[in-house]
Amino acid sequence: MEALSAGGHPAADARTGAVRPSRARRAEPQTDFERVWLKLARSRKPAEAVGPMEASARLAQLAGARRFLASLQAEREQRRQVVLEQVRAQLDEIDAAYADELRAAEESSASARPRRVRPC
Repeated sequence: MEALSAGGHPAADARTGAVRPSRARRAEPQTDFERVWLKLARSRKPAEAVGPMEASARLAQLAGARRFLASLQAEREQRRQVVLEQVRAQLDEIDAAYADELRAAEESSASARPRRVRPC
């Protein structure tokens, strides 16, 4: 009771004494990953607290940036499709121009192959 009235607690003093040495003996990083992680953790600034209005404004700004990115990507894809359609048409013309000659060459090649001779 005396310890409690003095503002202390005997069990708390025992726990603090048991924990203090383990905190004092923090292990040094052993691997490259641990060293990089420690360096990063020490260099980070604590997260700043923001109010709900500022958080809402930041989320709105992020949403606007994402919409802008999506519109740019859609515009680029649309322009790419226009070019690809022109190229596809040209490639189809090339395929059609060579189709007959390629078919004849394949048939000629297939008929000119030596046949496998079966052993007797």
